[in-house]
Amino acid sequence: MTPIRDCTPADLPEVVVIEQQSFNHPYPLAVFTKYLRATFLVAELGQRLAGYIIGIKMGDKTLIVSLAVHPLYRRRGVGASLVQRLMERLPSSVTEIQVRPSNAAALGFYPTLGFERKQVIPRYYANGEDAVVMVRRRGPE
Repeated sequence: MTPIRDCTPADLPEVVVIEQQSFNHPYPLAVFTKYLRATFLVAELGQRLAGYIIGIKMGDKTLIVSLAVHPLYRRRGVGASLVQRLMERLPSSVTEIQVRPSNAAALGFYPTLGFERKQVIPRYYANGEDAVVMVRRRGPE
């Protein structure tokens, strides 16, 4: 089981490195600083951060703002553990994330956790790329 805890300001330099290694259009440090007030979790393996997830609650929907796993720790269950912990911390009937169509890894990953494609939002991102909205509905307990 991957140790997961709340992100602290001291974690942000490592979070930014993970972000830069994970995305062509990474969020700047200021975005992560702002989200310290949200549900912002980090996964640790050894003495290093392996990944992070940020989520916010909007009514009875949880929105995953961002999820990234350091390239050295991918395909080890870190991302799945982060999503699971976020859904435990922010229980809701629907969990949603927007994914770039160019992010094939994410489009393959989220369905393994029960997410389905809901819709496409045209020109969602600043560079004009669409967003694929993926949702996971909470089933009967």
